[in-house]
Order: sequence, then structure tokens, then C-alpha cells
Amino acid sequence: MPNLEIIAYVYDIAPNNYGLVYSVLVNPGTLVAVINDNGDPQYVTQNAGTTYGLIKVQEVSNNTSFTISVYLPASIRGYITSVAMTVVDPYGYVYGSPAGDFWVDWKNLTIQTPCSNWVENVTRGQNYTSVWIAPGGYLATEVDAYGATGNPVTDYGIAAGILSYVFNGTGATISATANYYRDPLDTRNNVVYVDVLVDSAYSGVPDKEYIYYYYDTADSTGIIVSPFTNQVVCTVSTTGACTPSSTRYVVVNLGGITNYRQTLAFSISNIQGAVQKIAFAVTDGSYYGPGIIGDIQVLWGPITIEHYSCPPPSGWSGSAIYLWQTNYFLFVAGGAAYTPLVSGGLTYISNFTGTGLYAVFGPSFNVIFGVLKSGSSFTALCGSASAALGTYPSAYYVELRPLNGFGDIIVRDQYGNMLARYGCYYSAAPAYVGYGAQQGQYLKVYSLAVWG
Repeated sequence: MPNLEIIAYVYDIAPNNYGLVYSVLVNPGTLVAVINDNGDPQYVTQNAGTTYGLIKVQEVSNNTSFTISVYLPASIRGYITSVAMTVVDPYGYVYGSPAGDFWVDWKNLTIQTPCSNWVENVTRGQNYTSVWIAPGGYLATEVDAYGATGNPVTDYGIAAGILSYVFNGTGATISATANYYRDPLDTRNNVVYVDVLVDSAYSGVPDKEYIYYYYDTADSTGIIVSPFTNQVVCTVSTTGACTPSSTRYVVVNLGGITNYRQTLAFSISNIQGAVQKIAFAVTDGSYYGPGIIGDIQVLWGPITIEHYSCPPPSGWSGSAIYLWQTNYFLFVAGGAAYTPLVSGGLTYISNFTGTGLYAVFGPSFNVIFGVLKSGSSFTALCGSASAALGTYPSAYYVELRPLNGFGDIIVRDQYGNMLARYGCYYSAAPAYVGYGAQQGQYLKVYSLAVWG
């Protein structure tokens, strides 16, 4: 026997009039709700929520075409037994036909089920709070608050879908469209946001979250919670204000939500650091309803990420926390990158910035000779020995010359003027030229030229 009826409705109600919603499938003929001229339920039956769910779609008028789409929460269990297309004219009949009549021509009924409801997620809340991949490829997040005391810190509900994707935030863009729906009976204390988890120091340990949010908090205080730490980032006032609880969190207010259905646009660019994960989240600050009453649903899509974090160039190898070829430089953090020496190459000239090593390596990747750079300071390396060269703010590139058992190191400015020089003898066979950086350090290599 069917025991749950989800009713999605459009309405055409004149001012100061009302419409009616009746059960068709569970308890045929039972009044479920009275709908006012704004399309909102003014009265709902006692069983609303547990037996009936109401979804307000849109207002319509004469000769209007409309589409009703229902995305069922992933936590609903059971079988769809029937689908009914229904019209109701509650009162004010006119004798004869077609006077006083109205028609709806229903077409193109489709029922789709997702291939999988699983996605990495964080959820907390009542009843149908869930995250899933909905038909059409949407990332769906639905939430109802966990508690009803009026304190969002203890009452909040959250639904967040998480995308794990590591790339360099420099020059990157994250774009997403969120289709927001708030149940008409919900207390407005909701926040919709994208949370970007970042390793700002390129150490391999994420330490920053960049949060971009819209707020629908006309009734009471909302909340932002990190899906990665489960910490409260801030409460969001009725005017949208948010004061982060820690310097870990950087928040950007994108504006208020003014309608029960609204399309929200996110465009995030040029975040400094290595992006680790991206969360697409919605919170409900407090006060829950039975079933889907009081729920907020957000359909995310399309989601687009553009970045410049490509594999190393052909002929390059290495092992590092981050090793990317961007459109501007080779990036090495917490590891090494190297390429074989060129036959006949006498001088290897490189322009790079950051903190780390530029060196000629042996067959076992031991350092034969090279230079260690930290800011504007340079130290020559010869095997396990080292010698400080000094501090040169105008340094532009470094030459390494493997000359028949003698390693020549030259630091020059952009005009070719020599700033420092050091040499040492070696016995190992040079095999590679490349770069290295310890954990928490990184190099940006803008060029490497070989002269014969």
C-alpha cells in the first residue's frame, strides 16, 4: 500500500482567493492543503510531511507552458507505485461548457533514476537530509535543520557534496550554478555556499578555506559550517554578516536570496595555493518540519573548473607533493623534478623563484653541484659541502656548467652581469639537471636553456 505522496503544484489564484490540494494516491479525496494567492500553504492536514509532501513549483497564467520536475531525496526508500496528473477547481463554477472550465494538456512524462546516489558528503539534519547525484547530472543537496531551539550552533542541518580534485589555484577558475528551492513553510535561516579547501603553503597540509556564500536569513540567524573540519565558521545575521571564527576561513558574501526559487551563480578565481577539495553546501539554521516540509533543496550544475596544472613536460620526471607544468612555469613543491643532460650541452641557464635547489645530479640523483636559493640568498653546493655566495636581490638567472670534472656556478642579473661565481671539482658522472624543494618549500621555474 502506498504511504507517501509527494505533490508538486503550480497555481493560478486571483488575489484574495485560494486553491486546494487533495490527495489522489494515498487517501483519495482527502484535503491536504489550502493554498493562498501567493502559492503558499495556509493550512495543511495533520498528516502533511509524514504522509504528504508539498513542493511549490511556480505561478502560471492562461496559455502558460510549464515544466514540473521533482527530485526525490536520496534517503527516501521504497517504490514509485503511481504518478497522477491532477487539476483542481475548488469553487465558483459556471453552468455550461466551456464556460468556467480550464484544461491542462499533459505531455512528456519521464521517470529517471540516477546511476548512483553515492558521492563524498557531509550531512546532518532531520528526515530527508541527503546528498546524491540526481538525473541530469546534478549534484543534489537537501537539508532540514537538526534541532528546533532557535540556536543555529546546536540546531543546524547541513548537506554538502565534496569534490576531491587537486590543482594549482593560481589562474584557476571555479564556476557553478545552484538552483535553490525553499519550502514555503520553512523558516528562512538558510545559507548556500561553496567551500574551497586549500594548501596555501604547498606543504601537503591544507590550512585555508575560501567560502563564497548566499544567504536567505530574513527570519532568523543562519550558519556556515566547514564540511572539512565540522567547525562553525560563523553565524550569518539577517543582513548577511559573517565574522569568521578563525583566520583559517576567508569568507565572501555574494548577496541575499529573495525568492523561494532562485538561480545562484558562483565564479571563483585565482585562489593562492593548491586546491585540495571543493564542497557545495547548504545549511538550515534551525526549526525543522515533518517529512520534506521545511526542507531546502539545491541542485548544483553545471560545475566547471579551469586550471593550468598539467603534467611535467616531455622528458621530465620527478616525485613531489606537487609537480605541475602551468602556462607560465614549472612548479615543484616538496620534492624533485629532473631531466637528462643534453648531449653536447655545456651551460644550463635557468630563471626561477622561490626556495629550493637547482643542481646537476648524478645517476643516483645525488647532488654533484648546484645552488640553493632562499629568497635573495644563494648558497653553492658541491656534493655535501656548501659555501654562502651572498644576497643578491637583482639576481635573475643561474648558470651551471659541468666542465670535465669541474662544476662552475654563476649567478647573473637580467643584463648578464656576474653577481657571484663559485666552482668545485667532482668525480661522479653528471646525468641530470633539475630542481628540488623540501616540504613547505617550492620553486617556480620560468625557463631552462641549454647552450652548447
